[in-house]
Amino acid sequence: KKQKNKYRPKLSQHSKKKMKIRQLSLAVLQNVLKRDPSAYSEEFEALWRQYLAEVAIYKSTERSGIDDEHSTAQEREETKKLADLAHFVAHCGIHYEESRKSFGPGLAQLLEERAASMPVELRRKLTQALVLARSKGLIQGPALLETIFILVRSVKRDRFIRKLVFDAVVKQGKSDWRRSRRRILIAADCKTDSTEAKIGLDVLIQLYKDNISGIRRDVGLIDALGRACCDSERPKIARTAIYFFLGVDKFVVFEGDSDSEDEENENDAIYNSATARAARDSIDYHEHSKKTRKRGRQVARQTKRAAKIARQAAHGDIDTSQPIFSAIELLSDPQILCERLLSRLRAHKDKFETRILILELVSRLAAVHKLQLLPLYSYLQRYLDPKQRQVTKLLAIFVQGCHDLVPPDELRPLARHLADRFVSDRNAPEAMALGINAITNIVNRCPALLDEPDMLGFARDLAAYSKHRNKSVVIAARSWINAVRHQFPILLRKKDRGKFADKTATPIKFGQIDADTEIAGVDLLEAYEAGTLPQDLAAAFNGEKKN
Repeated sequence: KKQKNKYRPKLSQHSKKKMKIRQLSLAVLQNVLKRDPSAYSEEFEALWRQYLAEVAIYKSTERSGIDDEHSTAQEREETKKLADLAHFVAHCGIHYEESRKSFGPGLAQLLEERAASMPVELRRKLTQALVLARSKGLIQGPALLETIFILVRSVKRDRFIRKLVFDAVVKQGKSDWRRSRRRILIAADCKTDSTEAKIGLDVLIQLYKDNISGIRRDVGLIDALGRACCDSERPKIARTAIYFFLGVDKFVVFEGDSDSEDEENENDAIYNSATARAARDSIDYHEHSKKTRKRGRQVARQTKRAAKIARQAAHGDIDTSQPIFSAIELLSDPQILCERLLSRLRAHKDKFETRILILELVSRLAAVHKLQLLPLYSYLQRYLDPKQRQVTKLLAIFVQGCHDLVPPDELRPLARHLADRFVSDRNAPEAMALGINAITNIVNRCPALLDEPDMLGFARDLAAYSKHRNKSVVIAARSWINAVRHQFPILLRKKDRGKFADKTATPIKFGQIDADTEIAGVDLLEAYEAGTLPQDLAAAFNGEKKN
């Protein structure tokens, strides 16, 4: 044997190295190929042909099942081989001409045609390879967006795919918003597929929160979110857009897209973020030890600290050097949006909780933009009752929607309605205090209401509750007296006006604007120049001037 082996030709070190690599896994070959692509072009060409053969075999076979458990061992081996080869080509195909041109479009076509019938693991692996191909430059961004949104429409119940698509679209939007804008807005406005619309809406919200260059001045983005509040037939999508405008941070949840109202709490960013989960896991609840007061205080301190960490992680560092405008201030036509939302409310297609959210958004829009939405107040009147569910929130919504440009004759019947339903000895003291406080806040926001007819007896009747036996009612009545004393003291009795009340004071008329005729502090400047300014004010002025 030794004599026979003596005449075997010796291999060079380079040939031995290549033979050794051929026997190693794809991961090792991928590593060495990235270091020296030209030296291993033959190996890549062989694997590239093998990948094309596997794709051709897969296309030629009919596969209708999507469950890996019911497939044979040979089919599972073939799909695993195809997925591994796709990942390998996605990593290394950029170095070679043929794969650089045809890998990305070919894989996108395969997913568009066969995604619904693919096994779950193969579909996930090929989608990951497609996203990786985009990061390597093997496929263009618009083509990637078109393919993955087709994939979302084909596979709606795969949570992994939805999360992967969301991350890929957000990344593409950040890197090239100008070219990705149109397709993302089309997805957000999609009325035929709720899953695509939900992902598009979540992407727009995430991009807005990340504040990429120029996106917060994009009127089309804000209007697309506004249309989602009105036009979406799925309450879950409408709630997502409403939460965005109300400034409530919600975490993107990729569940079964159920419309159950009980799932709203699952969307809280502060609760579901990874930082919050880590902070909660660090709490020692003393489950297997004796419960003492000291340990209870320790648990309370740890819980409070975990909540603080989660809030800081959810909100991040806020840059106060630049002005921040809320999205609700950037709407192009808030009046039309409110009218469409009121039309949706009158249709009574949504659940009660969703209607409250819509009312809160309409009220916020009316307060921010000073809109005259007269149907809003008549619609709210039916819900203003002490026995109504969530009546405190409804009262807050009603008060928020009042401002000085609302006609006072529209608010007078509602103020009388609140007094009749809430401020009565038949009701509980809490309801009485709630009604008086609501009327007080309405008067503070719309002082012209006090100048309406029949307000003399109305104001004195509410002021008489300052002698009530319940303390909360007394406090509410005194706040009402202070508000009327400041705006229109002649309505009160002499004992309620106070010693220093200005009897000539009258509330501002409806539509009247108190414009400044001069700059505040000019009289002090003139007195200082004339030398008649008091000594203490002059010293303070000289000190500020030196500083």
